Amino acid sequence: MKKLLQNITTPVRLSVLAAFLLALFVTPWVVFGIFQLRDNVQLDAKCSIYFRIDSINNVLTLRDYNRNNMPSADTPEYDRLRADLSMTMFADMPYIIRYSDASFKPVYLRSGLLMTCADEKGRDVQYDFSGFSEDDLRALHEVLLPLSSDDSKDTASALAVPIDFYGKKVSTAHVTLFTLNRIAIDGKEWTAQTPLKETDETHAQVKTVSWPFQSDKALETYLSEIRSLEYQCQLAYVDFSDTELSVPPSSPNFVTASSEIPYGSGEVLGACSINWTQEYQDGLSRIAVRCVCMYVLVLMIFYKCSKRMLSRSENR
Repeated sequence: MKKLLQNITTPVRLSVLAAFLLALFVTPWVVFGIFQLRDNVQLDAKCSIYFRIDSINNVLTLRDYNRNNMPSADTPEYDRLRADLSMTMFADMPYIIRYSDASFKPVYLRSGLLMTCADEKGRDVQYDFSGFSEDDLRALHEVLLPLSSDDSKDTASALAVPIDFYGKKVSTAHVTLFTLNRIAIDGKEWTAQTPLKETDETHAQVKTVSWPFQSDKALETYLSEIRSLEYQCQLAYVDFSDTELSVPPSSPNFVTASSEIPYGSGEVLGACSINWTQEYQDGLSRIAVRCVCMYVLVLMIFYKCSKRMLSRSENR
């Protein structure tokens, strides 16, 4: 061991010392980067909410909605508005819009919880589950998750499940939105907690569906987001709900933000879920790559410079 240490050249020894000093310098930078990563992820999530609000504005503009004559609740025009906005509705980014109709009455529009499924004619339809209770959504999640579309499944050999949809269907030139009041899956039935007059029904033999949640955690995060949005609306607007909502527990799995829209002097309150496991994996991998590259580059430069300087001093 002593002979081995004696064979180590001076540049190598200096490089080892430099590596130790560089580690002392890099460690605080890495720790700061990890803490900054959390703030950046939350900031990106809020930016996603504002981007979604801009998308809502764009849809209303493209569909020629009158800023001073927005549709009243529970009207055909209101149903068409929800259908037009369905392209902005995603389970990981729910929102609530409050605006005033033509008679200055407040209207609340909550984003739908959409599942894509083909009807009996093979056409894709967006089915809205937002009217169901939390317990019913958990039960439906257990039933529909195994049917959720997955490229790895052999859909040709899968058994078809009979599903009956009851509610109100609205078709536009771009999308068909079916707001559910009842759904029956293989003989078991669920009814929405918010009553809806049934004007349409669809029956289909289904092999796969596009259920919006791929895990129990994703569903629970969505439910927490809805509770938080409704509670914030209750604090901001006295006409939001007749019943007093309890304070929802805080959760780090999503952020909320709000912004005004020019239509009906409205405001959009939105939420965005955060997958911390994925975000930390992506963020820490980037930090690790940068640290390793910087570490190796600095040591190589230091080793070459020290070796050159020692050779020059020996030649003198």
